[in-house]
Amino acid sequence: SAPPSPQFGGTAVAVFGTFFADGAGLACRVAGASGAAPARTMDARLVSASHVVCILPELPVGEYAVR
Repeated sequence: SAPPSPQFGGTAVAVFGTFFADGAGLACRVAGASGAAPARTMDARLVSASHVVCILPELPVGEYAVR
């Protein structure tokens, strides 16, 4: 099997902020920076109130924004 990579999925992305709370609405949204790829939403895992981890799905090569 292929190692985790943006092309094959499975890449972990750490998101840092404030006041994250665990719950059904905790998610990451990934969109192509140039608009070339449609936005996708995936579940996030709460590490702490200031740290969330998302596992990216398979994505075409390019630049992305994570929210």
